[in-house]
Amino acid sequence: MQKWGSVIPVLAAVVNIWLLTQSSLEKVFWGLGGLVVGAVLYYIMNRSGKQTA
Repeated sequence: MQKWGSVIPVLAAVVNIWLLTQSSLEKVFWGLGGLVVGAVLYYIMNRSGKQTA
């Protein structure tokens, strides 16, 4: 692995944690709800065998 290979993922994790601590609980729940809906749609599309562009 390169010397600086893990800098960007660690920096992204720190920024995400900071953003979560600055958000209200309602906004976090809305985001999690969107994530769940997207995951269900992704599963359905993969299950049905349809290909995306």
